Amino acid sequence: MAALLITVLFAYNILQIVLNTRVPIGVVSSDSMEPNLKKGDYVICIGVRAENIEVGDIIIFDLPHKSNIVHRVVNKMKDSDGNWRFLTKGDNNIKPDEEPYDIKTWIREENIIGKVIFKVPYIGWITLIARENPIIPLIIFLLILIIITIPWHKEEGNSNEKS
Repeated sequence: MAALLITVLFAYNILQIVLNTRVPIGVVSSDSMEPNLKKGDYVICIGVRAENIEVGDIIIFDLPHKSNIVHRVVNKMKDSDGNWRFLTKGDNNIKPDEEPYDIKTWIREENIIGKVIFKVPYIGWITLIARENPIIPLIIFLLILIIITIPWHKEEGNSNEKS
């Protein structure tokens, strides 16, 4: 069990390095990006420089006190300080996320986590369910632990019978 956990963490760290982002895997948590991305899809993203993000790209960004958001860039420009700002919108949303006429409300370049390059359908539901019901991961962990330890007990019983 420990070996599996270490392998997963190692693989995640490798993805962070290879994809040049602190969050290489994200989950779509709403229907705001339908029909292109559905709730429960995992998305793989790559870190890119702000100037390389184009209108039409799907990005993952973070905002204070909110989970990461996966939306499409509908406009981009530099603010008065020379920093990139991004106006984003969910494909299924009527209005943009920010105030279109006030660039100060747009997403700052430092809030960009990465650009979506690939999706894996449905697997993210595991993450969404675990977020909503924290007891479920604990139950799954305990079940896996029981399943792993049962063969050990059988082997110990067999070795005691042979002695």
